[in-house]
Amino acid sequence: MEIICPKCKKPIESGNIFLSQDLAFCGSCNEWYVPSTLEARQLGANEPKDEYLPVEQIEFLSKQIEHKNKEISRLEAEKERLSLELNDAIKANKRLKGKARRRLIAIIIIISAITALVLYAIFG
Repeated sequence: MEIICPKCKKPIESGNIFLSQDLAFCGSCNEWYVPSTLEARQLGANEPKDEYLPVEQIEFLSKQIEHKNKEISRLEAEKERLSLELNDAIKANKRLKGKARRRLIAIIIIISAITALVLYAIFG
């Protein structure tokens, strides 16, 4: 089946149609479309409002996703580091008495709070 670009009304080349990802690229107007919505439109179904995204928007969204994934990786590494530090502090706590023990408990509480903030940042 031939897919027609809704913007420039030219056929989209078969090499620019990626059915497995449900994407099609019109080389004439430099726009991406979702073929399933274009086929429905061409068959007379109700036209969806947002059937294509500009290339710039796709690139922007890809960069945002990449940035968020890097941030999640960084936060997970920080969480792991803090978790190890917390475990070490708990072990040391068992060996301490008195004032030093109270200070260590305060440090453990602070590390726990930081760990909670990291988890909140990762998982919302």
